[in-house]
Amino acid sequence: MRSVSISALAVLYLITPSQASELSTSTASSSYNPWVAAGLTYAPGAAAFATGTMMQGLGNPAGLETGAVFLLANPFPGRGHDYVQESRRGLAFFGISCTLLAAAGAANVAIYYKNNEMGYAPLQSRSRPMDSLRDNINIGYLVTSAALSAWAAWDAYRIAEEKNCGQQPTDLVSQ
Repeated sequence: MRSVSISALAVLYLITPSQASELSTSTASSSYNPWVAAGLTYAPGAAAFATGTMMQGLGNPAGLETGAVFLLANPFPGRGHDYVQESRRGLAFFGISCTLLAAAGAANVAIYYKNNEMGYAPLQSRSRPMDSLRDNINIGYLVTSAALSAWAAWDAYRIAEEKNCGQQPTDLVSQ
């Protein structure tokens, strides 16, 4: 059920235009709220957190923990860049996030098959040889993904402030 809701969020993210950017272009001047730009980075993760918590019940600690990890990992950075009309940067952050997720998933699958090749059943005790490696990969993914999301939020905030001052935002890679 979770994978269906995560997939639905990913599809919605990719096919829906940013409503916030449409609202900002309807005014005569391009004034952006930097806090909205930064907050939109975490909006899909917050929506998934709220949905998952409501589905499993507010008193269920496992649901809260799963939602918190999803919010921390936030596989959808870049929405704040759509708000400030910097879609290329938003897609870059989103692409890096997808690459990190795919690499962590591939490593987990490889470790799963290596454990099975060594004769360990998937539901045996937690003392399998590759489990510590898998745990380190997953923690590394969570830390890297959280840092990427924080960077995306800071970058969207900074761009909104620069555009409000009339400056052009600096590129990630100087030309």
